[in-house]
Amino acid sequence: LLVVIALSLIARSVSDIWMIQNATAIESTIITMNKTQFRTALVKYLSALPAIAVVNNVLKWSIGELKLRFRTNLSQYLYNEYLKGFTYYKMSNLDNRIANADQLLTTDIDKFCESVTDLYSNICKPLLDIVIYVYRLTTNLGGTTPGILLLYLFFSGVFLTNLRKPTGRLTVMEQKLEGEFRYVNSRLITNSEEIAFYKGNNREKLTILASFNKLVSHMRKFLEFRVGMGIVDNMVAK
Repeated sequence: LLVVIALSLIARSVSDIWMIQNATAIESTIITMNKTQFRTALVKYLSALPAIAVVNNVLKWSIGELKLRFRTNLSQYLYNEYLKGFTYYKMSNLDNRIANADQLLTTDIDKFCESVTDLYSNICKPLLDIVIYVYRLTTNLGGTTPGILLLYLFFSGVFLTNLRKPTGRLTVMEQKLEGEFRYVNSRLITNSEEIAFYKGNNREKLTILASFNKLVSHMRKFLEFRVGMGIVDNMVAK
């Protein structure tokens, strides 16, 4: 499956380059008002669309399949450990360090697997594009210009990586607060009879709203950080 993804990424890069070249050719024929060349370039473009569409969707399928396989294997392993002996009972009743096992075993696993699979494609595709771009520049302009560009990419990458360091901590905190918010809601459902008997609905309401407000406050802070990082990233990297 990884080979399929790699081949799809290569085909995607080749398709992108061909699309750029063909679009440039079409624009040139429009400027020069050459109807014959325009029709030829347009026919080439239209005839290539089915193949490009297949490449794009094969890439989407392979990444989605990789995520499903990864999630299946990881879920099976974690459930084997979770349901081994009395682990599930100890986590729920004797050990309060993990209060949201359902969140960890469902939503968090899904997000983790999605992030890992996206990481594979998001690293390989830019690296391949850089290799192709440097090769074309070296062929046409020599090695000096690509060398300068690679140095710029290296230093800008180091700079942006240092700026992005809080992202991991903020993401972990967001998932923790999401888990706590989900836990207080599930606790209300589980203990609804006792809460109704003691008329503790107002107290539970305050607890739920407090958890929700903490989550919203953190998500707003994280959003502001991402916006700032996006501005810097657009100026430095693009």
